[in-house]
Amino acid sequence: MKIYTMLAMAALLSPTLAAEEWTHLGTGTLLDGWVTPGIHYPTGEVNPANYVFEVEIYESADRAGVYKLASPWTSEKYPFLEYNSNTTPHDIIIDATDPTFVRIEPQESGFVHKSPQSTNWSDPFYLGCMGSYYESEGNSVEDIKSYGFASTLEDGKINIKACFGRYSSFLQTVDLGYQWSTYPSGETVVTLPSENPAVWIEKGEVTFVDGWITPGYLGNPEQHSWKVKYEEMEGTPGLYRLTDPWHAAGCPLRGSNDCTTAAYLVVDATDPAVVIIEPQQAGFTDEIASETYNFFIGNDAGILYQQQLMSPDDIKQYFPKRCDALRDGIITIAKPLFGPNSQNVGVQWVDQLTGQPLPYGARIIFPGADDTPIEPEPGEERDRTFYEGFEAGSGIIADDWIPAGWEERNTPDSKPTPLQLSHNINNSWWCAESSDFYQDMTLDGTKEMYIHFSYDSDQGWCRDAAQDEWLITPEMQLTDDEQLHFLLQADIFKAFDYALFDLNTMKFSERRKVHTLKVMVSTDGGDTWQEAWDWADAVAPDLTDRELWDEGYLHLTSHTVDLADYAGKRVRLAFRYMRDAGSNTGNSMILDRVVVDHPRSASVALPAVDADPDAPAVYYDLRGMRVADIRTAAPGIYIERRGSSARRIVVR
Repeated sequence: MKIYTMLAMAALLSPTLAAEEWTHLGTGTLLDGWVTPGIHYPTGEVNPANYVFEVEIYESADRAGVYKLASPWTSEKYPFLEYNSNTTPHDIIIDATDPTFVRIEPQESGFVHKSPQSTNWSDPFYLGCMGSYYESEGNSVEDIKSYGFASTLEDGKINIKACFGRYSSFLQTVDLGYQWSTYPSGETVVTLPSENPAVWIEKGEVTFVDGWITPGYLGNPEQHSWKVKYEEMEGTPGLYRLTDPWHAAGCPLRGSNDCTTAAYLVVDATDPAVVIIEPQQAGFTDEIASETYNFFIGNDAGILYQQQLMSPDDIKQYFPKRCDALRDGIITIAKPLFGPNSQNVGVQWVDQLTGQPLPYGARIIFPGADDTPIEPEPGEERDRTFYEGFEAGSGIIADDWIPAGWEERNTPDSKPTPLQLSHNINNSWWCAESSDFYQDMTLDGTKEMYIHFSYDSDQGWCRDAAQDEWLITPEMQLTDDEQLHFLLQADIFKAFDYALFDLNTMKFSERRKVHTLKVMVSTDGGDTWQEAWDWADAVAPDLTDRELWDEGYLHLTSHTVDLADYAGKRVRLAFRYMRDAGSNTGNSMILDRVVVDHPRSASVALPAVDADPDAPAVYYDLRGMRVADIRTAAPGIYIERRGSSARRIVVR
């Protein structure tokens, strides 16, 4: 590593700089990979992409392409100015006369950290670029370019492979060539004033349901949401940042937050099907287990994107269950992750009694979003014959609860024994507390009926036993034109033997059905049954193999089954969960909001149903929520309703 004698260098540069005349170009921006990543080093880190700041930029009047940044780290624009003990301005000189090989000779930054724990405490912080460093080591410009260490000027942006060093006042030398271990790319970007820098537009406030930090302090975050201001990047729809969420006025955790630095939460929803939250500093610090803990947060897709360098398309294709989405104006993060630094984001809060992760997700609810379900059918006035929302259950697996008057019929091995329940083994229907953990929150209360694919330990290992598990309603009297409506969470991809699915072609060699939910009807109290509906047969035919893959996770849909053939009869209904034996068969299912209803009596005026096929189209997503404008809807499957007819459509 080259040791530069800074006094000699100053003697060489000073005459040139003293004679230089500068033309003010205006205000540019600096994404700082020199100083900012090390502000909290070694106890924490900062992603400089979240703290781009303005800087005044000049160009040499004598040498076009030589730029001067006006003392960035003593400027009031620098977000971490409070950490700089130096107040003497130091301009930064960048030689971009060769746009394909920008040179930045070692020079003093003007930043000296206040903290004795900092790497550069008490001594000036020097900076440069990798290209100039390796050139001083005797490497050719061509070799440096070929190895990807050259800094460049392109399209009004100086893209710098940054490096830094610490100056020793005792030796009067600087050891250059270092990069932060927490920011190994060293990416530094100077946007010249002639270009349009990134502009964030204030949009209003979101409702923030914090699944990252709140569960460890207050429990269920749905009960402790608050308002947070947010911005969207101009020209990049879907790229958002939340303004300092854990310092916001309504944040219930403010009293526990020891962090004094503002932070943005950057959320990339430019592709609504895969929301990316790269590991980043939250702006929340507290003492945990007698140690200072600086929270970094992210999501599964953000970790794959940042650390595995996977593209959003690859994440969707190969890890669909790790994708969070923006739907109906709400971003839902199924598994909020945190950690002490960006390289170790992957921690979840756990239940102290069970040792299991707490089942809470995070949600960002944008203005105007409405997650109220349309129930049970859009535009129809109907009276209920029967309703069950399962809210009387405890939500505890060991209670093995079903509603009063209901009945289960199980395969012998699936009905749990008391010993199995004590180990959280239950292969039958049971009442669960709704969560965002790899599924959707229910739209009806907080409880739901859950059935797991067959397993034989409290670790949840799947076993090959087939399942045929019935959940049966009480008897009810039907009138004319009755319909059954219910909410179901199911995995349509795993309705088929997924050992027959080729990831290269994204196609099944054969669609062999191995898993479904049937709706059964009995008119004799449950002695004999007729099949009224089959979930796999109803949903899968309209989907391509690739669409089956894309829908391959538990998510909420609403379904309707016509019961008009049973008018005037007393019936019992059954939800029959079926799964073939085998290790590539089926997934869990979740049932909620069971409604049987009929049109209001003839004494009540009903709106006429428009049977005209040319009637205006109204669109709903698969959760039954109306879509305001199908032209701007996220890619996915939707229901198009025209008068009395309906069909599925795909938005790509």
